[in-house]
Order: sequence, then structure tokens, then C-alpha cells
Amino acid sequence: MLGLLILFLLPLINAAIVNVEVSNNKFTPKDVIVNIGDTVTWVWVDDKHNVISGSGCVADDKFCSPGNKDCSIAPVSNKGSTYYYMFNTAGQFPYFDKPSCTKGMVGSVSVVGPTTSTSGSLTTGSLTTGSLTTGTLTTTTTGNATTHNTTTTTTGAASITFSYYTTALAVLVVLLLIN
Repeated sequence: MLGLLILFLLPLINAAIVNVEVSNNKFTPKDVIVNIGDTVTWVWVDDKHNVISGSGCVADDKFCSPGNKDCSIAPVSNKGSTYYYMFNTAGQFPYFDKPSCTKGMVGSVSVVGPTTSTSGSLTTGSLTTGSLTTGTLTTTTTGNATTHNTTTTTTGAASITFSYYTTALAVLVVLLLIN
């Protein structure tokens, strides 16, 4: 049971919330970039607008205010309303306001995943994808996880497996040890 709870909560620990203002026939900021697991919150400061995923003023039914149902006929919301959506998949997600779409009230959410960069110097041999003959390989992972550096030194052919840890995992281990 605890394992399931940990698996559910880990993506949420490092997640961010990005706010988009809905007002005066525009979204501010119009375009946002978030990581997988982040939430975009649209906040209404003007009346009679909605948020509908899609482009060309046509709903694609990926998300829409207020409750992700019947996106092509989504109702408008008024000042003081908020709509939250957590993005769990990398990609481009255009959206629009149906009443003002033809006036240019459009925006987009770009969702990026973790990235890995590899660098290293070899004493002898060659560095190719998946193998290191002799030398030092340093890997840095950034994105939704906390950045960690791993250095692996090996002699001979080797298969290298990298693990990514989040701050949340360390906190959970400490909590389990305390109890």
C-alpha cells in the first residue's frame, strides 16, 4: 500500500504550477513551457471566456474548462474562476477561447520531458551508445527530476544502467527509517 502511495506522489513532489491570466480577449502569457507533471492554472480576471484545447478554433478534446467534458460546447466562465490542468505527456498543446478565438485569443502549452546529456573522456577505446570501453563517463539528467551527476569508471566492455532519483525519494526513505 505504501509503495502505491509513493508511486502516486513522486511525480507531484517536483511539479510546478504556472498561472495564465484570462482577460481582455487574450491569455497572458500566451505561450508557456512546462515540464511533464506540471500544472497550468488559468485565472479569469474578465467575464465570458473559456479554455479549450485545439487549434483553428476547433476542439481536440484533450482538455477544456471547466471540467474537461464536452469541449466543443464548453461553457464560459467569469471573473474569479480558475481552471487547472496537469500535463503528463510531452508535446505541444494549443488552446483557444471559443467566444474570442476569431479575434486571436489563442495560446499554447509546450510540455518538455527530462533530458540526458552525456560527456566523458576516454583513456583508450571508444564511447558509443550503450558501451564504454575504458574511461570515465559523466551523465547529467535535468528536467522534472532534481539534477544529479553520476560518474562511472569501468575497464572492459560494460553495460551501464543509470538511475534517476528525486528529492522526494530521499525524503520518503528518511521518513520510513524514522518510523
